[in-house]
Amino acid sequence: MRDALPNASFIGFTGTPIEKTDANTRAVFGEYIDIYDITRAVKDHATVPIYYEARLAKIQLLESEKPKIDVEFEELTEGKKIKKYKKLKSKWARLEAMIGSEKRIKLIAQDIVNHFEARLGAIDGKGMVVAMSRRIAVELYQEIIKLRPQWENTDDKKAF
Repeated sequence: MRDALPNASFIGFTGTPIEKTDANTRAVFGEYIDIYDITRAVKDHATVPIYYEARLAKIQLLESEKPKIDVEFEELTEGKKIKKYKKLKSKWARLEAMIGSEKRIKLIAQDIVNHFEARLGAIDGKGMVVAMSRRIAVELYQEIIKLRPQWENTDDKKAF
């Protein structure tokens, strides 16, 4: 495209600019012309105010298991020429398994339901949950629906 139109201006519109070594929004499109952030969107009434409330769900690991985690990881990778990202991927998978344990997901689902219902008593609104992985997100959704089947909605055009 740039070869065909060497004097053209290339403008990108994104809500999520990318900044990675192999893909970078600014590298492709140049410096930002304008930034329309959430504060301006709320002021313009393009969106409703967003309230962030962190919820803490501790990872409960048996004391006897804690010293084993790094030792087991080192044993698995000892003497092998595994690239750094493979090591990180392996560590991430183990962390994801702990964070996404069935017991913890049930606890979080119950906390979300209780918190959201209490919150709705004080203020109207919607909620958004951020999860570590797609698997955890799906399992959390399924657990919430078990607790509140009336919250399930398969029609994308219908509001909750």
